[in-house]
Amino acid sequence: MRDPRQANLVLGRVRLVVYGVLVLGVAYFLWRYDVGSLPAEGCSPLIDLQPGDRILIDRHPGVLNEGDAVLFRDPKGELYLGRAGTPPASAPEETWAACAAGALWIEKERRDCPGPDSVLLGPLAREQVVGRVVGLPW
Repeated sequence: MRDPRQANLVLGRVRLVVYGVLVLGVAYFLWRYDVGSLPAEGCSPLIDLQPGDRILIDRHPGVLNEGDAVLFRDPKGELYLGRAGTPPASAPEETWAACAAGALWIEKERRDCPGPDSVLLGPLAREQVVGRVVGLPW
């Protein structure tokens, strides 16, 4: 390309494409993720998270695996933190069947922290999960 006007035209179009991709990337990030903080007072039900920690939350997780930290709502609509796991071996068959059908078993790692988990609520429907914690404290 020896014509400077044609080169400027091509560079202008490339710049527009780069800006467009950047805007779409930011929009996707804002749609998918949220940044939150755990309450500074109280206690965290998970060992690796402390009160006041800032966390990155995936609001649209495709798959939840055992060991994932999740935010969930109890039947009253209150928001809680727990870890996805498997029911205890002593759990009734209905609990195992519900988990096999897609329900989640969510536990607290610190029993002294207030708040429900699947020990109290039973298996939770996937719709009760608000998000998965993907970014640990910074």
